[in-house]
Amino acid sequence: MAELDPRWVTIREEHQRVFNERGKTKREKSLRGLFLPLLHGDDAGLAASPREKLEAALDESKKRRQQRP
Repeated sequence: MAELDPRWVTIREEHQRVFNERGKTKREKSLRGLFLPLLHGDDAGLAASPREKLEAALDESKKRRQQRP
């Protein structure tokens, strides 16, 4: 049983670290708002305004509707 204790302590510490990091991320997102660019994300290079995204989605939808028989 003594062998399990250090591993469980390590697992608990790691879980707590991840949980706290997730909370920080959620707070950051809620404070920044929905349409602001991400601070630390994969989408940072693909920054498009919400209007551009909406117009692109509408264009795609229009193209799909025109292709239907």
